[in-house]
Amino acid sequence: MTGDGVDFAFDTFGHKLTTEQAYKATRKGGTTVIVGLAPDGMNAEIPLVELVRNQKTLVGSYYGSASPHETFGKLLNFYRQGGYRCRWDGNSQI
Repeated sequence: MTGDGVDFAFDTFGHKLTTEQAYKATRKGGTTVIVGLAPDGMNAEIPLVELVRNQKTLVGSYYGSASPHETFGKLLNFYRQGGYRCRWDGNSQI
């Protein structure tokens, strides 16, 4: 990880702790994207003064505003056709 934080952080789990960790890992001017859906009533603590002063962006994404039933099939076909290449050695951070 960089000393100043990451440009983009994604919380795909959707829990108070993971949302807060993703936000803290985001650099000044960076964007935190919340993808995972937390249980109803669970709230993360995001310091609003820091959010504004560090010009961070906090975004919620619900399946990218698309239908998961349609999107997952398209993504799978895209992967099968070689349109998405992902190599992970199991040790490095993605």
